[in-house]
Amino acid sequence: MPMRLREAVSLVATDDGAVLLDQDAGRYWQVNRTGFLVLSTLLGEGDRDDAVEALVCRFGVGAEHARNDVSGLVAQLTAARLLVAS
Repeated sequence: MPMRLREAVSLVATDDGAVLLDQDAGRYWQVNRTGFLVLSTLLGEGDRDDAVEALVCRFGVGAEHARNDVSGLVAQLTAARLLVAS
């Protein structure tokens, strides 16, 4: 399922990952390099499987571990109303 940031959310890359700003709530969220790779993949042309593959290739983790990380991040960002289905 394609994903996008909610309209009032900005994403800025940092040295350690990225920061998301929810302009409506005035809250910042920080994601590490792993989270930024997942977000970049999902916000581009990729889906969850592509994000899992990116984690496996970049960080050498197992596919199940990567799948859990992707699912967890998507669940947290969706619950926080930062990430929505497009």
